[in-house]
Amino acid sequence: MLRDEVATLAPIGDELVRIAQRRNARTWGLYGEILAGWCAARGGALDAGLARMERGIAGIHAINGNLFISVVRFEQAALLIADKQAEAALICLDAARPMLDPGGQRLGDSELHRLRALVLHQIGAPAAEVERELALAHEMASAKQARFFVARVTRTREALFS
Repeated sequence: MLRDEVATLAPIGDELVRIAQRRNARTWGLYGEILAGWCAARGGALDAGLARMERGIAGIHAINGNLFISVVRFEQAALLIADKQAEAALICLDAARPMLDPGGQRLGDSELHRLRALVLHQIGAPAAEVERELALAHEMASAKQARFFVARVTRTREALFS
């Protein structure tokens, strides 16, 4: 999802759900729901796709799972930002924050700040606030030598301030 490969992933989500149902692999089916929902949302069915992602998240939480849920929340926020739903995007980002520590998913910190910068820009916050979030995102990604996330922050900064 982070690489935005909708065409590649679109056939996989529903197939994963079907295989998981046949094999009694509930957790994989729930991740399939999330993936299929993301593809639907990216394909234009935003509300239905986000609802399907939520069902997958709820199922994973019901079995006490958190792995990758912060990334899913980031993707939901990105979809909502693209649809100009800043408040809903902030809710997704706030929901992601507590999941960053327990699962050791600290690379998500930079993505959290990058997306917050996009929301702040969208709601008309001062450029200094937006830049502060981007600087935090860049610092965190650089400290972890996470080049993929550094590149995402750089592209976002260029898109907002060029």
